[in-house]
Amino acid sequence: MSDTNPKPTLAAGMAKHAFWIAIPAAALGPVYRMESLTPLIRSIALLSDVGLCLIAIVFALVALIRINEQDWKVVLVPGLAALIIGVYANISLTQWARNDWAQARREAAAIQNNSPAPRIQTVTVPVNPPSIVRARSRSIVKYELPALESIPSAVSRIRTDAASLSGEDAAMQRAWAAHLERFHAAYTNTLAASDTFHKYNLLDPSLISDFEDNNATRRRKLANQYSDAWRAFDNSVSTFPGSFYEDMRNERISPDRSGIEFEALRSFLDETEIAARLASLKNLCKAEQDVGLHYNYTATAVFDYARMVKNSPTISSTYETRMNEQIRKLREIEATAAAARREANLK
Repeated sequence: MSDTNPKPTLAAGMAKHAFWIAIPAAALGPVYRMESLTPLIRSIALLSDVGLCLIAIVFALVALIRINEQDWKVVLVPGLAALIIGVYANISLTQWARNDWAQARREAAAIQNNSPAPRIQTVTVPVNPPSIVRARSRSIVKYELPALESIPSAVSRIRTDAASLSGEDAAMQRAWAAHLERFHAAYTNTLAASDTFHKYNLLDPSLISDFEDNNATRRRKLANQYSDAWRAFDNSVSTFPGSFYEDMRNERISPDRSGIEFEALRSFLDETEIAARLASLKNLCKAEQDVGLHYNYTATAVFDYARMVKNSPTISSTYETRMNEQIRKLREIEATAAAARREANLK
């Protein structure tokens, strides 16, 4: 610092602190690499080093940002040095930690692949060892996809079968029953939305007596709820195999057994007949979502026409043409949905 400015500026102080923080940060890196140390000490060194690097980088950046003509000589060199050391040390730590993680993964995989079968038996719970090995090697669940209306009775039967089993075998049966139950619940939501939706005749303008905007919004909301219910069921169909993991997790199925059962379910769903059924359900969901979407458009056109007839009867013909065109398109989409429903019922 010059004689005319004896007190260090904030930038100078930050640069000095950044430099002296970066030095021990750089020194802690080799400590982490010492494999002779315990994992706890190496972990403490890693966390401390990361923290010091970040502090040094922040201090250096602040110093370099606040540099001015008076103190640039005492800020530039330590600030840049601290920044370079901090960034380099942080990158090195990240690379070392990533290499250690990859090495640990390889060692774990090697141990798992080389473990003899008797060791697997000795760490299991004290039940019949042959049944455990058999459960780990293949699925005992009889996977099925009943007709949608028959799922509740199938769930009841599966739960009854589970009561006669024990351990993970019983848990797997309960998980499969719960999975079918959730799938059926998504379908029944579409039925409930349909019942609510079809309570009202949204296509007859003579039935409209409330011409406020909130009434128009309410009519569109009914169509949107119908479409949303089918979209949710569509998601259940699309994620049918993957979402099974949630039910197995709820029953505390082991990871090994979960993987075996998932593959068994995927093999079942890949069968030609089952894959065709799921595809037909997907087509049905898409068609019914289109019905709800176009009911939204059509209900709006009907409401606009009814309000125009009330307010300006002489110029309502344009609105009537638009309404009739929307109704015609809706009927075509409903016919497509009906055909998709018939196809799904035949599968």
